[in-house]
Amino acid sequence: MNAYELDPIFEALPDDCPPGCIPVRDLLPPGFETSEHYRISMQQRGLVDGIVHITRLEAGGAVTVGTRSETRLSNQEIQRHEEAYPTIAACSQHVARLAQEEEQPHLASREVEIETALDRFGGDVLTPREQEVVRLVLRGHSGESVGNQLEISLHTVKRHRLAAYTKLKVSSQGELFYNFLQSIGMRADVMAKSTIEPIMLE
Repeated sequence: MNAYELDPIFEALPDDCPPGCIPVRDLLPPGFETSEHYRISMQQRGLVDGIVHITRLEAGGAVTVGTRSETRLSNQEIQRHEEAYPTIAACSQHVARLAQEEEQPHLASREVEIETALDRFGGDVLTPREQEVVRLVLRGHSGESVGNQLEISLHTVKRHRLAAYTKLKVSSQGELFYNFLQSIGMRADVMAKSTIEPIMLE
């Protein structure tokens, strides 16, 4: 659980809460000002009131921007917050959009890059079946799981894996993974410092 989830203001915000400005005092549960939680979370910090700005995002979800005050907000102060809300909402939408644009294409393109690398890895020396076995091994499948995926026996999986390891000049799954990392330009030097345990093929 995150710390903010213990905040009564967070708990008081329903999932379908409409966008806009809400005074903190309107969100607090009845009797909260006499509770120990109030004493610890607000009174000891000299906080009395505040405003929560809620922005519903175009892509779903919401952004909340909270302010706290050491005095009870006047109607005039609340009105100033309401006047500022369109600007705060626009900023929230913009920041959320930038974060999504920065994260999603990067993740998607990297995923496509890795998928393509898996499909091509060893293609110059391996048979199509050996490539399938190696691809599944790199994805973390055991010999038995590879056999189930390809509908072949465990003995056949081991035979293809041994042939592939020989052609790729590796003797373990660790070395295989190391070579694959090199092929996609990842930090193979870090892998080189780790202990590589051989995989028994019998």
